[in-house]
Amino acid sequence: MLLLEVIQGLAAGQTFDLPGEVVTIGRAPDNDVVLEDMHVSGEHARVVTVGGRVVVTDLRSTNGTTVVRRGERRRLLGEASSCDLESGDLVELGTGDGVTALRVTIVEDADSAHIVSMRRLDEVAPTVAKIEGDPGALGKLYAAEKRIAAASDLDQVLIEVADAVLFLVPAATHVTIVLRDDEQGQSDGASAFVPVMTRVRLPNGESGPPLGPVPITRSVYRRVVKERAAVLAADAPSEVGETESIMGASIRSTIGVPLWRGDEIIHERYFFDPAQRLPSPR
Repeated sequence: MLLLEVIQGLAAGQTFDLPGEVVTIGRAPDNDVVLEDMHVSGEHARVVTVGGRVVVTDLRSTNGTTVVRRGERRRLLGEASSCDLESGDLVELGTGDGVTALRVTIVEDADSAHIVSMRRLDEVAPTVAKIEGDPGALGKLYAAEKRIAAASDLDQVLIEVADAVLFLVPAATHVTIVLRDDEQGQSDGASAFVPVMTRVRLPNGESGPPLGPVPITRSVYRRVVKERAAVLAADAPSEVGETESIMGASIRSTIGVPLWRGDEIIHERYFFDPAQRLPSPR
């Protein structure tokens, strides 16, 4: 969890408690942290919490972003310039006489998801063979693949991928797609992963965007990336987050599934199931 306390600027004294994986900061009203100072750009900065790291990126703001740590200053210039954050850091938006400063506090989340089952990528061959021998399953996969292939842009591709999951997994209520973001990677080439889209099953059977954010479980996320595996977990509502989704149901289980190419994980998908009884892993 990320806490941002405004210590300088029009909102001085205000604290933002931010449980999401991606936090946007700026003057525009659709940001997670809205600051009305004129030297703050509409979309000024983004903070991503992923894989145990908290990374701030300047979004090509007009007046720039600076990270201050124990008296040392690091200026971020443009979207390609990012910096890992630590508790106690100051993030300054602007420069000279026009600066809004935020103190950073990073609160470690509980990592207590109960892992029910895990299947590594090198263990999926038997499952593939089983699906290939099931005409009904193959037909569903072919129909989903046709819709994805017909999408004309990236946003539509992501929508079709999420909707395909809801179609193929009838018990799933929410699907979140997490994409790899190389621009958020470390200097050694390690990449960050950023949640970019969530779709939910609507009461009429159709799918659409959720009413509010649906946080993913970091303990499951980390296991998927570290172990290169599909993970089935039981999650208490207190860990996943009690959101007022359109379904109005508490999340009872989570499945994290990597999408890979060769030996490389491209992104992950998360399925949320409200059923009291966990589905059998397949």
